[in-house]
Amino acid sequence: MARFTLRNLKDLGTLLTWSPKTIGGIEEAHIHRVRELAAHAYARVPHYRKLFDRAGFRPGEIRTMEDVRRLPVSTRPDLQDLPAAEVVAAGLDPSDLPGRRTSGSTGRPLTVRKSGAERAIYNLQHWRTHRSFGTGGRERRTTIGLVHAPLPGTRVRSLYRKFGLFRMEHINVLAPTAEIVRALRETRPDIVICPSSQAAWIAGELTDEDRRYIRPRLVLTWGETVAPELRGRIGEGFRARTVDYYASHELRSIAVQCPESEYYHVFDESVMVEVFKDGRPAGCGEEGELVGTALWSWAMPFIRYQIGDVVEVGPAPCPCGAICHTIKGINGRVMDRIPLPEGGTVHPYTITGPLVQDLRWIRRFQFIQESTGGLLLKIVGDRELRQEDADEVERRVGELIPEGLALRVEIADEIPPSPTGKYYPYVSLERWRNWSKGKDPL
Repeated sequence: MARFTLRNLKDLGTLLTWSPKTIGGIEEAHIHRVRELAAHAYARVPHYRKLFDRAGFRPGEIRTMEDVRRLPVSTRPDLQDLPAAEVVAAGLDPSDLPGRRTSGSTGRPLTVRKSGAERAIYNLQHWRTHRSFGTGGRERRTTIGLVHAPLPGTRVRSLYRKFGLFRMEHINVLAPTAEIVRALRETRPDIVICPSSQAAWIAGELTDEDRRYIRPRLVLTWGETVAPELRGRIGEGFRARTVDYYASHELRSIAVQCPESEYYHVFDESVMVEVFKDGRPAGCGEEGELVGTALWSWAMPFIRYQIGDVVEVGPAPCPCGAICHTIKGINGRVMDRIPLPEGGTVHPYTITGPLVQDLRWIRRFQFIQESTGGLLLKIVGDRELRQEDADEVERRVGELIPEGLALRVEIADEIPPSPTGKYYPYVSLERWRNWSKGKDPL
């Protein structure tokens, strides 16, 4: 069972009573919370004490958002090689803090540890978000992902099952698509929770007969950036409302799609999001790297943590009237972008239009950047493909390829998911180099 401290109860109270009146009010709350968290980390977490000392900064100096931005930024490589005792608060036994490993999309995973109370608070926020979608506790949920061993708290889950609450079935994302579809027909979920690209591929496989049994009210996607055209296949295939959820193991819930506008609502009550372009805060409509602070993570703090994602800043408040910061677009991981021979980068989904909109016989595809000037496109068809099909794809997609990149199209029987369970429509040069060396780049 989760053990709540006074600090955790305070966090719970913040979640339950959060109702800012202005964006300025949110920033004032963030300054206060970061000052508290930084003071805690300086006193009890060796990594942050060393980091702050090297920068000559003391948490007590935080008074404004400019002061917050003076705090050093941490990255995943900064934490990956450190022993647990360096990143977990003193007085806590890391073995008492069950961890989840990140997907390792940068080549190496990171174990993220949270206390039972922290998990309970984040789970409460998660279920409150589900409720905002119009869902209830008795609806059948099926999640498609890697099947993990359950974390502590199984007594609570058993109690839920006894009363038919929050029923959750799990389907292994590594299973063949036909098996996943068959399992969905058996579970008949009201809510499907699935990685974005996998949801798009499954949606393309569903037949009218499948849809007699698979009739969800909501498809909740997460985990990957996919082309907008590909995302459109999800609602079309499942014939259900789709909502994209933006989260990470380190920061937990970050943002969720607005029900009325094109933007994502940032969970300002639990995460402080900063976006930087060329070393300065990005303005509305600008793209930059996301730096986040998990405001409720005391056991293993993440303060001004750069997760490696590129996002586009939206307006604040949201045009729908919600008092929150917004993200207009989640434009992929930094390492997913294609480096161009003449400098600069481009995201692959800017060249996927023909694959999704026009060439509907393409069931699955994957871009792999084999070299600075070479791009491989693997395609899987819903019928047996011939060389003339590959030639057509090369011609249509080649018209959109930036100058200096050579495109090669390869027909494949199947494109399997990575060992992490995710389908990656794009494999960047950095990942390809790891792959070529026999390492798992995904």
